[in-house]
Amino acid sequence: MTRRRPKRSERGVALLLVLWVFMTLGVLALDFSQFMRDDAMASVNLADETQGYYLAVAGMNSALFEAWRARGDNPGGVPKPPSVDPDDPDNDEEETQFVADGEWKERNFGGGVYAVRMVGEDGKIPLNIPPAELDEPLYRELLKVVVKNLLIGGNATQGLDVHEEKDVETIVDSILDWRDCGKEARVNGAEDDYYLGLRHPYRAKNNYFESPEELLYVRGVTPELLYGSKDKPGLIDVFSPFPKGKSLEINADSVTVPVMRALFPDMTQADAEDFIAGRKDDPEAVAAFLRQQLDLAVPGLGERVTRHAPEYVRVEARADIRGERNQAAVSALVQLPGESVDDIVVLEWLDRAPIRGEAPKVDEHLEGATS
Repeated sequence: MTRRRPKRSERGVALLLVLWVFMTLGVLALDFSQFMRDDAMASVNLADETQGYYLAVAGMNSALFEAWRARGDNPGGVPKPPSVDPDDPDNDEEETQFVADGEWKERNFGGGVYAVRMVGEDGKIPLNIPPAELDEPLYRELLKVVVKNLLIGGNATQGLDVHEEKDVETIVDSILDWRDCGKEARVNGAEDDYYLGLRHPYRAKNNYFESPEELLYVRGVTPELLYGSKDKPGLIDVFSPFPKGKSLEINADSVTVPVMRALFPDMTQADAEDFIAGRKDDPEAVAAFLRQQLDLAVPGLGERVTRHAPEYVRVEARADIRGERNQAAVSALVQLPGESVDDIVVLEWLDRAPIRGEAPKVDEHLEGATS
């Protein structure tokens, strides 16, 4: 019996089949190894992100505890300055006191670092003043100054044309109409008849603002004006709905950099930061400057500048474990103990909040701690 000799065209087919098999197995192996690597990295990232989240929560709780203890030790609610006596056993140069000064404070904790910033809401422009004050020229002029400065963008040499002046009047009157209890719109404002005619209709609230984001519903307010940009603050950084129903005041001890830039367009970011930083050394001088300059901008407004510990505080906390993708942040608006409440009341909580600004770098802090 003789074997059939393969034809010339059939030679090498088996080799090609073997090569294709090995190539397929190689691709599957690479894909499987990549999948296993991604799965392992996902587990590591989840663990780091979870640790970062709870590290940020720990930072927020530390800040709130210090604020609660400070208001218990001091009726004014202002923490006592740290001891500088080297013989004082309680003296700790690295101890950070969390106060509502709008500056980030950082601490090492649990193999990472968290940063916390506390901002007094009464250092901002109030949205929810009593109805009787809504039509007062003082408050209306203040709104005009802030909206106009934010539209100009800090350039005091640039004026507003007729259309922009109309936009300012529209925004100011519409804010007042949204807040008051009446159904009749002001000259340039808006009530139900305007909002119900929109593509997605809704009614004017005619009540307290619940958050600064609510301004986006007000006629004339754009996302650009609300959120601002890198070069200028937005309405969301300048206005606050807290406290509710109290007369117009601006707390010099809590006024923030965005508020300063909104009130005084000649101020650069660096100038405003230096001004706020000087409050630590001479807070009364800061209050005196505000009274003088606000009276120049809006006559009579300087009398509304006060100095007191804030009752409503926005607390932001962020943490860094290993890398940028593992950074975490939380934010809360709280009412501190005072005349109205006996304990800390959380009014707003933003879980896993977006990080605004540069997050703390864990490597730098760990190197400094070990050197």
